[in-house]
Amino acid sequence: MGQRVTAIAPVIPKGEKQIKTVRLTINDEQEVEYDHVISAIPLGCLSIVDLSQCDFKPRWETTWPIRQLRYDSSVKVAIRFSQRWWETLPKPQIGGVSSTDRPTRIVVYPSYDLGGTSATIIVSYTWAQDAQRLGTGVDNDKGSISPELLNVILRDLADIHGIKDDKYLPNLMEEHHAWDWYNDPLAMGAFGLFAPAQFNSLYPLLTRPAFGRLHFAGEATSVHHGWVVGALYSAFRCLAEVLYACGRTDLIEKLREKGSPFASAGVEDNEVAQELVKTQVGLGNYYGEELAKAILAHDSAGH
Repeated sequence: MGQRVTAIAPVIPKGEKQIKTVRLTINDEQEVEYDHVISAIPLGCLSIVDLSQCDFKPRWETTWPIRQLRYDSSVKVAIRFSQRWWETLPKPQIGGVSSTDRPTRIVVYPSYDLGGTSATIIVSYTWAQDAQRLGTGVDNDKGSISPELLNVILRDLADIHGIKDDKYLPNLMEEHHAWDWYNDPLAMGAFGLFAPAQFNSLYPLLTRPAFGRLHFAGEATSVHHGWVVGALYSAFRCLAEVLYACGRTDLIEKLREKGSPFASAGVEDNEVAQELVKTQVGLGNYYGEELAKAILAHDSAGH
């Protein structure tokens, strides 16, 4: 925990002709090997991990989708007020969201503890270009947004709710917190958002274990981008891939037993169909054989 993976590489033991393990390099120093590795690293962060030994010319089927898949921007700003003023207006807002074409864009109200004392709301939830613009005023180190943009958000809030007194909301504000996911070094983007044709070109590669042993999880590797369910489905897929590779398909059904978090994973939309997972594992193994040949040929040539 708390360590950074700086390189991932396949390992062919001396005298062997097949990839047997995956080697992780930690902080450019420590090396550890595993039979299989499941990576839940956001793809933006994974792109700066050394994966140069996981591919071979001219295919680049492991690193190409990691580099190409598009991530969207997102900024959230929350404010804690001294009271739940939005529930006491002449036209009260009870849970739900408000939207505007002003810079604030989306306001999210708590749908829990209605009538309670907690008075924190997401006063601005933006993505894409709107987030990039607000992000220019966000300081992730301090978790804050510039006074100028904070005033814009408060002004937008007042306008959305028909509040005429421009001092009313500033006087109720106690503190705020802001975050820009594209400027977060542990995220490098908010969530996957496939560009045109990327489901056809990249998704099959991201849901196939690289050289049969490196598995990719996370919402960006699911059709449900930006949602916890996408991360959950991808986790089930990766577990199924490992179990298929290890010949323990009997355990896959146990993952779907009642009470399991994976009980309905991918059932409705067929995202995690077992035959598809089986096919992808087979393709990953085939690519692993081709990669092993390329590595051995490279080594025998004295490179």
